[in-house]
This record gives sequence, C-alpha cells and structure tokens, in this order.
Amino acid sequence: MTIKKSLFAIKNIKKGEKITIKNIGSVMSYNGMDTKYKENIIGEIALKNINKYTPLQPNLITCSTNKLRQAFEIWCEIQMSVSWEMKIQKDEEEFNKNSKV
Repeated sequence: MTIKKSLFAIKNIKKGEKITIKNIGSVMSYNGMDTKYKENIIGEIALKNINKYTPLQPNLITCSTNKLRQAFEIWCEIQMSVSWEMKIQKDEEEFNKNSKV
C-alpha cells in the first residue's frame, strides 16, 4: 500500500454545507479520495457533518454528476481491493509466524 495525496476536510463541514476550496485540502495519506477528483467535488454538498482532518469519502458528500459517480464507484472498488490485500497480507504474516513455532 502506498501513501499518496488524498482529499481531507481542513475545517469542520456541517451537513448541508457546500464543499469549497476553503474547507478541503490535500494530505499525504493511505486513505481518502485522490486529489485528481478535487475539481469534481467542489460544489457538492456534505451529507453528514464532516470533522476536520476526516478523509473525504463517497458516503460523505453528494454525487451530482455521472463523472463523479463513476469516480466514486472506481474509488470504492479500489478501497475494497486494498482491504482484501491488507487482510491477505495479515493472514500470511500470521501463518508464517505460527509455522515457525
């Protein structure tokens, strides 16, 4: 898994508030949406209260365009893939640890 620039809330964002350049920013992280979606996210609406330093994820904001909807679907698939990859790695480490005993 690699660290990359991801979109995060840089201020508390209230439910119903617009996503703007002033309330999101990028942080080096393992999670959060890729910064390439920044322009697509501007103008979307927060579906929930989003605390400062929270990684932006599809379930937190509206999705008003097909392009953004497709990006969210791809992002979700990637997240699921990464989760499985981490689980497999953890299982392999546990197996190797137990087989040395």
